[in-house]
Amino acid sequence: MCSTVCKLALYNLKMTIEELESIAFEAINLIQCGDFARFGELFDYALKFERNACNAVKEDLESALVGTVGNFHEASPQVSIRKFEPNRNGLRYLLECDLKMENSTGVLMELIQNSQGAIYLEQISSYRKGLNT
Repeated sequence: MCSTVCKLALYNLKMTIEELESIAFEAINLIQCGDFARFGELFDYALKFERNACNAVKEDLESALVGTVGNFHEASPQVSIRKFEPNRNGLRYLLECDLKMENSTGVLMELIQNSQGAIYLEQISSYRKGLNT
C-alpha cells in the first residue's frame, strides 16, 4: 500500500536532511507503486512540457525502463542529498533517487528543492554502468 506526503510539507524552507530524505523515499514509493496521479498532485515535473505531470512522469518512466534489466517494482532505492552552492537560479537541494536494478542498470530520479521550498521532479532517466569497460 502506498502512503502519501502532506503537500504542505513540500513547501518548507526549514526542512532537515532527514525530512528531505523522507520526501524522496515517498516520491520513490509513489512511482514504484504506479500512483502517478498522486505523484502529480504532490510534485510538479520540470520536463512535462505540454503534458500534465502524472502522464508525463508515467511516459518518461516507461521510456527509461526500456534501458534497464529486472523488475522496477523490486528495485533497491538509495537517496543522496546535496546542497547547491548559493545561486541565482533559486536551487537549494538536489535529492538524487537511485533505483538500482539488475546488471548494473537502474532508474535515476532527480528532485529539486527551490528557494520557495517547493520540491519538484527535475528528470527521470535510466542508466547502464560498465558497458564500455
